[in-house]
Amino acid sequence: MEDSTRLGSVSIAQQGAEKARWLTWIASEAEWEEAGEAFVQDLANEGGKPSSTANMVAAVRATELTRVSKDRICHDPLAACFVGLKLRLLTKSRLITRLVLRVVEAVAPGLTGYVAGRTRYLDEYLQGCAEAGFRQIVFLGAGYDSRAYRLDLASPGMKVFEVDSPATQREKLYRAKKAFGRLPREVVYVAVDFDRDRLDTRMFESGYDRDVKTLFVWEGVTYYITPKAVDNVLRFVSGDSGPGSTILFDYLYRSFLDGTCRLRDARRLRIAYRLIWTKLLRLEPFVFGIEPGELNEFMSVRGFTVNARINGDHRLPGGSRKGVCFFENVEAMVPGPYPMDRVVSDGR
Repeated sequence: MEDSTRLGSVSIAQQGAEKARWLTWIASEAEWEEAGEAFVQDLANEGGKPSSTANMVAAVRATELTRVSKDRICHDPLAACFVGLKLRLLTKSRLITRLVLRVVEAVAPGLTGYVAGRTRYLDEYLQGCAEAGFRQIVFLGAGYDSRAYRLDLASPGMKVFEVDSPATQREKLYRAKKAFGRLPREVVYVAVDFDRDRLDTRMFESGYDRDVKTLFVWEGVTYYITPKAVDNVLRFVSGDSGPGSTILFDYLYRSFLDGTCRLRDARRLRIAYRLIWTKLLRLEPFVFGIEPGELNEFMSVRGFTVNARINGDHRLPGGSRKGVCFFENVEAMVPGPYPMDRVVSDGR
């Protein structure tokens, strides 16, 4: 991907003393932890609910079609089919969508650019997966991903699996049937809670072949699950896939979580995350991160070779948008068995 010309940052000082004081307010760590615990407790009480974050991400992809072509990064004509009614109404009007996107960009600079850039990068990678010798594609935490419906993935001998939480998957299947009349026959749907279920057991029950070269797409998931769950997924991928299997995933810098990140827009996005993301919208909280200097070793001790790393603010197509520099996309390959004796239990 290519990178965008940076937009001028919003000057907090020019927005008035009262607004500046509000923007620089930071909740205590205890309050942040309390918000995350409350979210988890709500899920337990309700027996699980569809991912609100997945809905928001689908909406971001859908809004790309409302942008002028020079600013458009990804192209997902089916995204709106998976967006909930309230958010879908926003995409019906270009004027309203543009106003909303301006507000989002002011509050969370680069976030929509990052999501769209990540989508394009993965789309382009997937379009060449059959020629690269992959015989299975596994979407881990598929959310409202539409690639199984809009990309030509079902080449002869190719299996496609979509793995997600039971509640989100049920909602996706409902929306897919409503939009398309039927589900694609070539896709196998596997319901898994990464924090509670055994991924290997559910995959083998669903017809997954551990001996063939497999491409795993783990988009927008790692920062929402526990270190133990991250390890469990990597254990499965490294130990139960054929030689040359590859995983594509993105991660969040741990310094963003602990408040020590000094990169551009980190402070503003952290405030937006605390006040709007978790408290107002009550979206899934961030719970896991890795420092970029530790990433290669982190993957190596789990049985992977890192082939490529793309910063979330790497040049985006379009020329006028930026991404988020404390996210990173990773391509890692499985060269050998999972090194059980070297797993670091805290996920670092």
